[in-house]
Amino acid sequence: GTYGDMEFTDGEATITLTGQNDNCSKTATGLMYGTTYTVAQTAVDGFTTTIGSEEVSVKTATINSEEATVAFTNTRQTGNLTVTNTVYPSDNDTDFEFTVALTNAPITGTYGGMMFENGIATVTLKGGGSAEATGLPTTVEYTVTQTANDDFSTTKTGDTGTISATLSVAAFKNIKLTEARFDIDWHDGGNTSSRPEGLTTE
Repeated sequence: GTYGDMEFTDGEATITLTGQNDNCSKTATGLMYGTTYTVAQTAVDGFTTTIGSEEVSVKTATINSEEATVAFTNTRQTGNLTVTNTVYPSDNDTDFEFTVALTNAPITGTYGGMMFENGIATVTLKGGGSAEATGLPTTVEYTVTQTANDDFSTTKTGDTGTISATLSVAAFKNIKLTEARFDIDWHDGGNTSSRPEGLTTE
């Protein structure tokens, strides 16, 4: 039957709460004195659940003359993302631009050393530089891209992933491209027909 805000079937009721002001609690009224009850919350990925000071999601107690309250607190788990830039040979003058995109979390605000707008942040790093976003929600997916620089060859690791309690690192390495000139002397008496059409260096 229905008891206040809850409808029971065979002694069990299921409710859904959002945490918003108009849907953050439900009350069952008219329950029999001395009834033992258990309230359990289904685990939600990315959140830590506590009741009081204990990290638990189940409570069992008995109805008495006072109103019984079971208060769950769900705290969003967070993690950090660091972007690093290594330049070879060492270069402390050239700026490299990086874009951090949170593909499933259009957040806006400052998180550590990055300012996001609709899930996008842009940072500029020199050689040996780094930037860290702190307090990002776990389970958020990210992609880090570097704006192309034609003077450098770029390699990267960890540029895509999912934020977790373990530090995520997107590491970029930029190697300066150099030009090489080769002068070749042909000892063929000027017979150009015997010369190869192209040369390959390794």
